[in-house]
Amino acid sequence: MLIWLIPASPNVAAQREPCHSPTQGESTAQQAIVRDQSRFPAEIVASICECLDSSLDKLSVALCSKSTYSNVAPSLYRKARLFSTFAQTKFAYALALQQGPGGLAQHVESLELALQDSEHDSKHRNAEVLLMIIARCPASRTLGLVRRDQWSICTQADIDALSKVVAAPPNLRDLTLRFVCGAPDIEHFEHGYIGQPYTFEAEDTSLEAYFTPPSDEYHLVFPQQLTDQLGRLRSFSYTARWDFGRQIIMHCLGVSLRSLYLSMPMSGSAHLEQLANNSPNLASFVLDTTESARVSDVEVCEFLERCGGTLKKFSLSHLT
Repeated sequence: MLIWLIPASPNVAAQREPCHSPTQGESTAQQAIVRDQSRFPAEIVASICECLDSSLDKLSVALCSKSTYSNVAPSLYRKARLFSTFAQTKFAYALALQQGPGGLAQHVESLELALQDSEHDSKHRNAEVLLMIIARCPASRTLGLVRRDQWSICTQADIDALSKVVAAPPNLRDLTLRFVCGAPDIEHFEHGYIGQPYTFEAEDTSLEAYFTPPSDEYHLVFPQQLTDQLGRLRSFSYTARWDFGRQIIMHCLGVSLRSLYLSMPMSGSAHLEQLANNSPNLASFVLDTTESARVSDVEVCEFLERCGGTLKKFSLSHLT
């Protein structure tokens, strides 16, 4: 959607060639709608657009005239979902062309972006485009990132790109991360994804107790700007194919966290005690894991005792 292509004519809807020959009654009704658009209060037009589920429907209304576009824009661009390189690049150019107080960036409150899975140089260029988009949307406080390629091996370049993008929003409060990646070798696929093909550490040495012994090639380091940003979140949703850096991530979450959703296989302690210490004000916690996770009833009771005063939702898929 390039909003700078929107025609200036207020009667653009009437000027379009219809896809069929309308009856005289239909033509008269269409002309009446276009002629009377300016008579609708802006609040009514905006309210109607808020009820439309499809972005295409909202865009159709926006294309009617300049006045309707200005009323529809907040609803149309409030949640930007950009999953292809083409969509991301197009949106970045649109932001660049409409800078200033009246630009579309002022309406963007939520960004959902895809991290591209390709060679190192392409990953770097993709990260630069995402950083450009985020920098021009300072009002955005919600960020969703997805890495979709289940066969592509995760490298340090992926972690570095992820870190830059997550750390970029100055007012980030809510983060959703769906991080899917492949295994370094076929043996991990044969064991039902339970084995852990990667090892982890962080630049923040205060987390050193949760590092795993490095492997030769698949050892990943979490930059400090990433772990610091995680500690400032209000809401965090994390879905992964492996037990991907969970020990480090769980230990860097902070007191401002109110909602946590984790979905991944685990082969050890869920670290509920540490979570309760770091984030005692949780209102919602969902842990969707596997039978290999060691979550005892004693650990759950201690967690509820610590966070029970604020906790309104607690869901656990397996209890050992």
